[in-house]
Amino acid sequence: MGVGGGYIPRHILMNINESLGKLCQSHRVKLNKTQFQVAIDLNCSKENVSKFELGKNDNVNIFLWYLLHGLHISEIVRLYNESK
Repeated sequence: MGVGGGYIPRHILMNINESLGKLCQSHRVKLNKTQFQVAIDLNCSKENVSKFELGKNDNVNIFLWYLLHGLHISEIVRLYNESK
């Protein structure tokens, strides 16, 4: 099931993951943080953070870190709407 109870095709989800990763990476850079610093905060590997920013995983804990550090939900909604 997808947002609003509808099905979201895999290719759209992959595109959203890549776009979300780029958005999060840009936000992290604005915060003057490294992937290593994010990994330390989350007690995970730098590689896991890197894969998230490349859209290769959808780790919710990493995503929440960005939200808790100022990434605005409206930016994420915009990405979703642009991918339709």
